[in-house]
Amino acid sequence: MKKQLLIILILSIFTISQLFSQDQQVMENQAGFKRVYEFGLNFSNLNSFGINFKIGNQKTLYRFTFLDLGMNSYHTNSPIPDTIGPNQTGFAFGFRFGIEKRIDLAKNFDLHLGSDLGMSYSYYDYTFSDNNKESQWNLTPGLYLVIAVGYQLGEHFIITAELSPSLVYTYGKGKRTYPGTEYDFTNHNFAFGLSNSSASITIAYRILKTIYYKW
Repeated sequence: MKKQLLIILILSIFTISQLFSQDQQVMENQAGFKRVYEFGLNFSNLNSFGINFKIGNQKTLYRFTFLDLGMNSYHTNSPIPDTIGPNQTGFAFGFRFGIEKRIDLAKNFDLHLGSDLGMSYSYYDYTFSDNNKESQWNLTPGLYLVIAVGYQLGEHFIITAELSPSLVYTYGKGKRTYPGTEYDFTNHNFAFGLSNSSASITIAYRILKTIYYKW
Protein backbone atom coordinates (compact mmCIF):
# COMPACT_ATOMS: atom_id res chain seq x y z
CA MET A 1 0.00 0.00 0.00
CA LYS A 2 2.83 2.42 0.86
CA LYS A 3 4.38 2.16 -2.63
CA GLN A 4 1.06 2.85 -4.36
CA LEU A 5 0.34 5.85 -2.14
CA LEU A 6 3.85 7.20 -2.76
CA ILE A 7 3.44 6.98 -6.54
CA ILE A 8 0.13 8.86 -6.44
CA LEU A 9 1.54 11.54 -4.11
CA ILE A 10 4.65 12.10 -6.25
CA LEU A 11 2.61 12.47 -9.45
CA SER A 12 0.11 14.78 -7.80
CA ILE A 13 2.61 17.01 -6.02
CA PHE A 14 4.77 17.34 -9.15
CA THR A 15 1.80 18.32 -11.35
CA ILE A 16 0.37 20.82 -8.90
CA SER A 17 3.75 22.34 -7.95
CA GLN A 18 4.58 23.02 -11.61
CA LEU A 19 1.33 24.92 -12.08
CA PHE A 20 1.85 26.77 -8.79
CA SER A 21 5.32 27.98 -9.72
CA GLN A 22 4.26 29.19 -13.17
CA ASP A 23 1.35 31.14 -11.76
CA GLN A 24 3.46 32.70 -8.99
CA GLN A 25 5.97 34.07 -11.52
CA VAL A 26 3.18 35.78 -13.46
CA MET A 27 1.69 37.34 -10.32
CA GLU A 28 5.06 38.67 -9.14
CA ASN A 29 5.48 40.53 -12.44
CA GLN A 30 2.16 42.35 -12.10
CA ALA A 31 1.80 45.70 -10.34
CA GLY A 32 -1.86 44.91 -9.70
CA PHE A 33 -4.20 42.08 -10.53
CA LYS A 34 -7.75 40.98 -9.76
CA ARG A 35 -8.01 38.42 -6.98
CA VAL A 36 -10.85 35.95 -7.56
CA TYR A 37 -12.82 34.26 -4.77
CA GLU A 38 -15.45 31.65 -5.63
CA PHE A 39 -17.78 29.90 -3.18
CA GLY A 40 -19.85 27.10 -4.70
CA LEU A 41 -22.01 24.02 -4.27
CA ASN A 42 -20.99 20.92 -6.22
CA PHE A 43 -23.49 18.23 -7.28
CA SER A 44 -22.36 14.90 -8.79
CA ASN A 45 -25.59 12.86 -8.55
CA LEU A 46 -28.91 12.88 -6.72
CA ASN A 47 -27.47 12.12 -3.26
CA SER A 48 -23.91 13.45 -3.50
CA PHE A 49 -22.78 17.05 -3.08
CA GLY A 50 -19.82 19.13 -1.96
CA ILE A 51 -18.74 22.60 -0.88
CA ASN A 52 -16.22 24.22 -3.22
CA PHE A 53 -13.86 27.14 -2.61
CA LYS A 54 -11.47 28.64 -5.21
CA ILE A 55 -8.98 31.47 -4.92
CA GLY A 56 -6.54 32.95 -7.44
CA ASN A 57 -6.57 35.34 -10.39
CA GLN A 58 -8.72 35.32 -13.51
CA LYS A 59 -6.53 32.73 -15.23
CA THR A 60 -5.36 30.42 -12.45
CA LEU A 61 -7.20 29.33 -9.31
CA TYR A 62 -6.43 27.02 -6.41
CA ARG A 63 -9.26 24.59 -5.67
CA PHE A 64 -10.48 23.24 -2.29
CA THR A 65 -13.47 20.89 -2.21
CA PHE A 66 -15.14 19.21 0.76
CA LEU A 67 -17.18 16.28 -0.51
CA ASP A 68 -20.20 14.57 0.99
CA LEU A 69 -20.20 11.53 -1.24
CA GLY A 70 -23.53 10.33 0.10
CA MET A 71 -25.42 8.64 2.91
CA ASN A 72 -27.77 5.75 2.35
CA SER A 73 -30.09 3.56 4.38
CA TYR A 74 -32.78 1.10 3.45
CA HIS A 75 -34.72 -1.63 5.23
CA THR A 76 -36.93 -4.42 3.90
CA ASN A 77 -39.46 -6.20 6.08
CA SER A 78 -38.88 -9.93 6.33
CA PRO A 79 -41.78 -12.23 5.37
CA ILE A 80 -40.69 -14.59 8.17
CA PRO A 81 -41.92 -13.59 11.66
CA ASP A 82 -39.29 -12.59 14.24
CA THR A 83 -36.47 -12.33 11.68
CA ILE A 84 -34.54 -9.38 10.27
CA GLY A 85 -35.03 -8.42 6.63
CA PRO A 86 -32.24 -7.09 4.37
CA ASN A 87 -31.04 -3.60 5.28
CA GLN A 88 -28.04 -1.39 4.57
CA THR A 89 -26.55 1.75 6.07
CA GLY A 90 -23.49 3.67 4.98
CA PHE A 91 -21.80 7.01 4.38
CA ALA A 92 -18.84 8.48 2.52
CA PHE A 93 -16.97 11.79 2.56
CA GLY A 94 -13.78 13.24 1.16
CA PHE A 95 -11.53 16.23 0.49
CA ARG A 96 -9.70 17.43 -2.62
CA PHE A 97 -7.29 20.27 -3.36
CA GLY A 98 -5.56 21.33 -6.55
CA ILE A 99 -5.27 23.98 -9.22
CA GLU A 100 -6.98 24.89 -12.49
CA LYS A 101 -6.08 27.05 -15.49
CA ARG A 102 -8.81 28.94 -17.38
CA ILE A 103 -8.81 29.56 -21.13
CA ASP A 104 -11.29 31.88 -22.85
CA LEU A 105 -13.51 30.11 -25.39
CA ALA A 106 -16.16 32.72 -26.23
CA LYS A 107 -18.05 35.49 -24.50
CA ASN A 108 -18.93 34.27 -20.98
CA PHE A 109 -17.54 30.79 -21.72
CA ASP A 110 -14.17 29.43 -20.62
CA LEU A 111 -12.35 26.09 -20.47
CA HIS A 112 -10.94 24.86 -17.13
CA LEU A 113 -7.95 22.46 -17.10
CA GLY A 114 -6.15 21.23 -14.00
CA SER A 115 -5.75 18.52 -11.40
CA ASP A 116 -6.74 17.63 -7.82
CA LEU A 117 -5.18 15.50 -5.11
CA GLY A 118 -7.87 13.89 -2.97
CA MET A 119 -8.75 11.46 -0.22
CA SER A 120 -12.11 9.84 0.59
CA TYR A 121 -13.43 7.51 3.29
CA SER A 122 -16.47 5.24 3.16
CA TYR A 123 -18.21 2.82 5.52
CA TYR A 124 -21.03 0.38 4.80
CA ASP A 125 -22.91 -2.11 6.93
CA TYR A 126 -25.12 -4.80 5.36
CA THR A 127 -27.52 -7.12 7.17
CA PHE A 128 -29.01 -9.81 4.96
CA SER A 129 -30.59 -11.85 7.78
CA ASP A 130 -30.12 -12.55 11.49
CA ASN A 131 -26.88 -14.50 10.98
CA ASN A 132 -25.75 -13.13 7.63
CA LYS A 133 -23.97 -9.78 7.94
CA GLU A 134 -21.12 -7.81 6.39
CA SER A 135 -19.42 -4.51 7.21
CA GLN A 136 -16.45 -2.73 5.59
CA TRP A 137 -14.56 0.54 5.40
CA ASN A 138 -12.43 1.91 2.55
CA LEU A 139 -9.81 4.66 2.31
CA THR A 140 -9.20 6.00 -1.21
CA PRO A 141 -6.43 8.48 -2.13
CA GLY A 142 -6.35 9.61 -5.73
CA LEU A 143 -5.23 11.96 -8.48
CA TYR A 144 -8.06 13.63 -10.43
CA LEU A 145 -7.76 15.45 -13.74
CA VAL A 146 -10.00 18.47 -14.23
CA ILE A 147 -11.73 19.16 -17.56
CA ALA A 148 -14.58 21.66 -17.34
CA VAL A 149 -16.54 24.36 -19.12
CA GLY A 150 -17.75 27.41 -17.20
CA TYR A 151 -20.47 29.91 -18.05
CA GLN A 152 -20.46 33.37 -16.44
CA LEU A 153 -23.88 34.63 -15.33
CA GLY A 154 -23.48 38.35 -14.85
CA GLU A 155 -20.70 39.63 -12.62
CA HIS A 156 -21.00 37.29 -9.64
CA PHE A 157 -22.33 33.87 -10.67
CA ILE A 158 -20.70 31.05 -12.63
CA ILE A 159 -22.04 27.60 -13.57
CA THR A 160 -19.49 24.88 -14.33
CA ALA A 161 -19.92 21.43 -15.88
CA GLU A 162 -16.92 19.29 -14.93
CA LEU A 163 -15.51 15.88 -15.83
CA SER A 164 -12.81 14.34 -13.58
CA PRO A 165 -11.08 11.17 -14.81
CA SER A 166 -9.19 9.68 -11.87
CA LEU A 167 -6.35 7.42 -10.83
CA VAL A 168 -7.22 6.05 -7.39
CA TYR A 169 -6.02 3.38 -4.97
CA THR A 170 -8.51 1.84 -2.56
CA TYR A 171 -7.54 0.09 0.67
CA GLY A 172 -10.07 -1.25 3.14
CA LYS A 173 -11.01 -3.93 5.63
CA GLY A 174 -14.21 -5.67 6.56
CA LYS A 175 -15.90 -8.57 8.34
CA ARG A 176 -18.35 -11.18 7.06
CA THR A 177 -20.56 -13.26 9.29
CA TYR A 178 -22.39 -16.36 8.05
CA PRO A 179 -24.09 -19.18 9.97
CA GLY A 180 -21.31 -21.02 11.76
CA THR A 181 -18.42 -18.86 10.48
CA GLU A 182 -16.94 -15.39 10.75
CA TYR A 183 -13.86 -13.99 9.00
CA ASP A 184 -12.07 -10.74 8.18
CA PHE A 185 -11.09 -9.64 4.68
CA THR A 186 -8.95 -6.94 3.06
CA ASN A 187 -9.80 -4.94 -0.04
CA HIS A 188 -7.18 -3.18 -2.18
CA ASN A 189 -7.15 -2.22 -5.85
CA PHE A 190 -6.14 0.41 -8.40
CA ALA A 191 -8.68 2.04 -10.71
CA PHE A 192 -8.36 4.51 -13.57
CA GLY A 193 -11.12 6.14 -15.58
CA LEU A 194 -14.59 7.50 -14.90
CA SER A 195 -17.13 6.67 -12.18
CA ASN A 196 -20.64 7.83 -11.29
CA SER A 197 -19.13 10.75 -9.33
CA SER A 198 -16.72 11.86 -12.10
CA ALA A 199 -19.25 14.23 -13.73
CA SER A 200 -20.50 17.18 -11.70
CA ILE A 201 -22.17 20.58 -11.83
CA THR A 202 -21.01 23.52 -9.69
CA ILE A 203 -22.95 26.72 -9.00
CA ALA A 204 -20.65 29.37 -7.52
CA TYR A 205 -20.75 32.97 -6.28
CA ARG A 206 -17.78 35.02 -7.48
CA ILE A 207 -16.04 38.00 -5.87
CA LEU A 208 -13.36 40.09 -7.61
CA LYS A 209 -10.91 42.23 -5.64
CA THR A 210 -8.04 44.28 -7.09
CA ILE A 211 -4.68 43.63 -5.36
CA TYR A 212 -1.75 46.05 -5.64
CA TYR A 213 1.87 45.20 -4.79
CA LYS A 214 4.23 47.83 -3.39
CA TRP A 215 7.66 47.70 -5.02
